[in-house]
Amino acid sequence: MDPTSGETASELVARLDTRELTRVIREYGEDPQASRIARAMVHERERAPIETTDQLERVISKAVSATRMKSLTRVFQALRIAVNHELEELSAGLAAAWSLMNPSAHMVVISYHSLEDRLVKNFMKEKAVPVTDRREPIPTGVKATGRLLLRKPLTPDVEEVQKNPRSRSAKLRAIEKIQ
Repeated sequence: MDPTSGETASELVARLDTRELTRVIREYGEDPQASRIARAMVHERERAPIETTDQLERVISKAVSATRMKSLTRVFQALRIAVNHELEELSAGLAAAWSLMNPSAHMVVISYHSLEDRLVKNFMKEKAVPVTDRREPIPTGVKATGRLLLRKPLTPDVEEVQKNPRSRSAKLRAIEKIQ
């Protein structure tokens, strides 16, 4: 995620066709109106390049005025994830961290949107046996290398969200390496 190298969001928007833009917005932004937004972006860039966030905001606002704010957030998230290869980086980081951990070490991960959380959850599920009593031994024949420390992710309570609104989507998951 080096800001001095790689493709910028404006270059990505200029390069992708409608189908690929739709895929990026739908897959990484999870916006149900991805195709409408992508068509509007392609149509607008035929008239003039989309080079600033203000220009992109105007295009999205015209395309989906009823869901403007949600779609803006989703599209900007999608472009950020695509440009930075965030999901690939997260997967590589989880695997690298796991390989460096000693037995009895804990991995604790906070995710801030569903795509990250799904990756973290699936990574931990793959590595672990389900949560049981921590004192119980791992069942014979189970090839797990970890034990989940929480049945469900921890999320902020109402008081935390009031103090820190950005925490509203946070989910904390934890796993212990057992071998």
